[in-house]
Amino acid sequence: MAFTTRLEGLERSLADAAATAGMAKKRARNIKGMMKGQLRKKGIRGARNMLNIRVVSWSLGLFLAISYLLCVLYGLIVPERLHGMSAFLEAVLPAFKWLTLGGFIPGLAESFLYGVYIGIVFVPVYNSINRKWGFRS
Repeated sequence: MAFTTRLEGLERSLADAAATAGMAKKRARNIKGMMKGQLRKKGIRGARNMLNIRVVSWSLGLFLAISYLLCVLYGLIVPERLHGMSAFLEAVLPAFKWLTLGGFIPGLAESFLYGVYIGIVFVPVYNSINRKWGFRS
């Protein structure tokens, strides 16, 4: 008798837990729908696709700094008659001088700063175009 009472109590507890989980899912769906509706009412289109200026600027800065390092390594490994890397880097980066520490460090800094500059200019342009003509959800 006591066993069946405990079993019934456990069944009720499981049913209550399932009902609570179902209500939580339903509430989450309702909140998500309300948020979409609010975005539409405010006229915000493509809000999910906005870029973060800090993330993009750092990413591009690091990408160009790593590319610079790879170009210098390529220039050191491959014979100069096959590439002309030093002339290219000296033309693109004004402070860079081939095979000097005083030219290498400023070249690395310039590469990073060029990437940051591209991010700072690109992100606002992208976000404004995305707001105007972006994908409508």
